[in-house]
Amino acid sequence: VSPVKVNIDFRNLKAAFNHGVNWGLLTENPFRKCKQLRVPQKRPAYLTKEDFQLIMNVIDRDWYREIIRFALSTMMRLGEIVSLKWSSVDLQKRRIYIENSGSFRTKTLKSRVIPMDELTHLELCKKVQLSEFVFTWPDGKPFAKGWISHKFKIYCRKARIREDIHFHSLRHTGATWLLQNNVPLFNVQRILGHSKIEVTEIYSHLEVEHLRKPLELITSIFS
Repeated sequence: VSPVKVNIDFRNLKAAFNHGVNWGLLTENPFRKCKQLRVPQKRPAYLTKEDFQLIMNVIDRDWYREIIRFALSTMMRLGEIVSLKWSSVDLQKRRIYIENSGSFRTKTLKSRVIPMDELTHLELCKKVQLSEFVFTWPDGKPFAKGWISHKFKIYCRKARIREDIHFHSLRHTGATWLLQNNVPLFNVQRILGHSKIEVTEIYSHLEVEHLRKPLELITSIFS
């Protein structure tokens, strides 16, 4: 298996044995002094504006196109989107509340608030509320994460987008576009809900145009 899978299993086992210690079943966690495998950092795959438009052009269902645009503009995780309820949407204050509930837990177990852009607010105001969930099938039934993700991959292939693009890439795309437009890293971190700024910094490594001008000094010296 991959080093990433090894580390996931390691963390799960370490947490399980920690519970054993806390419950008095064990005197020590055998994983306490073990270190996780070092995993080479990869660039998060994101879409160019042209690629995003190609995908939107091949989507043949208006309600699915709405989900894709919402995912990009809010940078919410897929699980957060399919679990989003109208009770967590404040159209008056233009806010979306990502909250823990009896049926849903955020990845970091922390709640956060995402402000709506004008187009997102307009689309949600016009949207018919078919059930307690914001995004549903036309008959009001909730979506499954797997179906949304699988369908997105089909549309990507239809648009001839490279294979490393997945639904989660929409989150990467939104973060990258914000940083490319000089949005402060701290603001992007809050929108994404990252617990550490180091996690968000990986997106800043994708935008290097601001470094081009200083390097031109070397060219001028050669000249």
